[in-house]
Amino acid sequence: MRTITWLLVTTALFIRTAEAQDRYKYYMDLCEQGKRTGDFAKMEEAIQLALRYGRGDEYAWRSLAWAQARQEKWKDSLENALRNIQRNGTTGWSLAQLADSALGYGDFALAGSALAQANRLLPRALAGSEEALKSCADRLLAATGIRTYQLQFKVDLKQGGPAQPPVWLLIPQKETPFQRFTFTVRNAVSCKERHVGIRDYLQVVQNPGEPFFVEGKLVLRPFCLGAKRLEQVPRRECPDELKLYLAEFQNYSWWDPELPEVQSIVPSVKARTSAATVQNILDWFKKNIRYDAGIKDDPALGQLGTILKLRYGGCHHNSGLFVTLCRAAGVPACVAHGNTLPIDDKPFKISPPIGHGWAEVYINGIGWIPVEPMDADSLRLFTANRAYVSVGASNRPPEDHHFSGSIKHEGEESRVFSIQGCLEIKG
Repeated sequence: MRTITWLLVTTALFIRTAEAQDRYKYYMDLCEQGKRTGDFAKMEEAIQLALRYGRGDEYAWRSLAWAQARQEKWKDSLENALRNIQRNGTTGWSLAQLADSALGYGDFALAGSALAQANRLLPRALAGSEEALKSCADRLLAATGIRTYQLQFKVDLKQGGPAQPPVWLLIPQKETPFQRFTFTVRNAVSCKERHVGIRDYLQVVQNPGEPFFVEGKLVLRPFCLGAKRLEQVPRRECPDELKLYLAEFQNYSWWDPELPEVQSIVPSVKARTSAATVQNILDWFKKNIRYDAGIKDDPALGQLGTILKLRYGGCHHNSGLFVTLCRAAGVPACVAHGNTLPIDDKPFKISPPIGHGWAEVYINGIGWIPVEPMDADSLRLFTANRAYVSVGASNRPPEDHHFSGSIKHEGEESRVFSIQGCLEIKG
């Protein structure tokens, strides 16, 4: 009798185990289908169901962390990347996923530790993960490293020489939390440095008919907040002293946050904190706005109405709309201007230089930070994928116009130009 009972129990356990294995395989096959089609939510759900029927190997737990990272579930992704190592040991692949998840969450020290550990692994433990590890190492360096450029701006303001009044040139900001610019000027009759508000200028007299050169060293400091830091932003209303950055502003034309078409979007993006609101607006941009610098303004609609109608635009339109939406949702914001620079180490020459516009937003508990409207990851990882030299913000305060053709200083009015429009940049 005992033998029969033992056989029945053993048979039932065997059948149950076989069924569990079949179910595990079925859901992992669904995971692969989701991976092939880019359906990361399907991947995540399938793996979680598979883990009900099996312990899960290294690939399953790594795939779960990977799928969650692609959905911006950074904290969950990091937890499962760590759980994978606890359950299945250390391999090149598990450490690559840990570094990837830690980078997304903003734990750069943990990402560095994972990569250092991978460097100590024997070749057989890497198992083809070398490229993934290198990608993580490159991203960590981009997120945390300092970029240094030796730049030469070639400029001709058509000033006319000593017989003509000096003109003002808006130059890269000399000192901000994100950049430092030191320079000399060559082949000008005279130039004086001027600092007005948050901007830096040169007051220039040229040699008639000749360009002059601004040559200097640009140091771009890393600025990547990560999801972890943004989760800690307190829930707080806009400070009173910054409420002027919630009003309409000038960026060529006037951009009005009170426009009904703008206000209709606000309920779908406004969130508990300023950081969450900005991220929602970035996500809205990703879904609704595409880049196309060939946009033509409808005179009846203006720049703001045109991009809202067409849902595409160049950097000027995109940054203007982004700032308008931030202000409408209660987040102080302004448009930033400058030039894009290559992010590799190769010498370059850009003629004419690529001017660019992005945004700055005020995040409670952090301060003014840069954001690229066309990159949904830029709030977390601004400097990881780009190098911009800032030439000032366009609307601090709102009536202060970056593109104005003149400047009043100490009772005198002078012509003003931006180095964004110079003849060329070399570096």
